[in-house]
Amino acid sequence: MWHLFQSLVIFAVIASNIAYHWTPNGYLASAIGVGLAWVLTQIVNELPHTLDGLRRRRRS
Repeated sequence: MWHLFQSLVIFAVIASNIAYHWTPNGYLASAIGVGLAWVLTQIVNELPHTLDGLRRRRRS
């Protein structure tokens, strides 16, 4: 499932570069897409742990 999520993020970044030409270098757009996919994966992966910690603090 993570591969699909990461592929969609990379595709979205590359597609936005094609549409808006925010960088002339396709490799840079790909590298930004890979980096963003990694960051978003880390955020989404840690979100349940963070929310669980917040719930525990509220009960205490």
